[in-house]
Amino acid sequence: MAVLVRTSWLSRTAAVAALAALALFAAVFVPAWEPAKSPLFNAAFVAVTAALVLFAAGSAQDRGDRLVLRPQTRLGWWAVGLVVGAAVLFGAAGALSVFIPVASSGLSGVLGVALAGGGIAALVAWFKHHERSWLVLLMTVPAMLVPYIAVAVMVFPY
Repeated sequence: MAVLVRTSWLSRTAAVAALAALALFAAVFVPAWEPAKSPLFNAAFVAVTAALVLFAAGSAQDRGDRLVLRPQTRLGWWAVGLVVGAAVLFGAAGALSVFIPVASSGLSGVLGVALAGGGIAALVAWFKHHERSWLVLLMTVPAMLVPYIAVAVMVFPY
């Protein structure tokens, strides 16, 4: 007996974007395409981020949840606060680096932890606590900078 699973068009589009991201990541490691490595890597991360956001929105649509603007859970508010705090730290690091060059390097670690924490909190709020706020969902986009930079350091050594 077959079980029919009904998925939204957002979930199906997310699957296509994820497959495109895998193909682009694989193309980064083709030795003959050395000049095109950086644009392929950037496109792969854009595809991964798009797939994540589309999949999360599709899961809410599959649950029948109506999307709202304001976060509905405490963890959703934490995600928004951490990512907004990271943006403030980014601005502070830029302003302080003019006067104290060492200050920006110290704040970059805190910035990365705040972004990663905000992204993880947003994903946990969305999938585990059934958050339905677009604002929380959009907090995953800047949080994707952390794995982007970590993988870029490994793929493109200095």
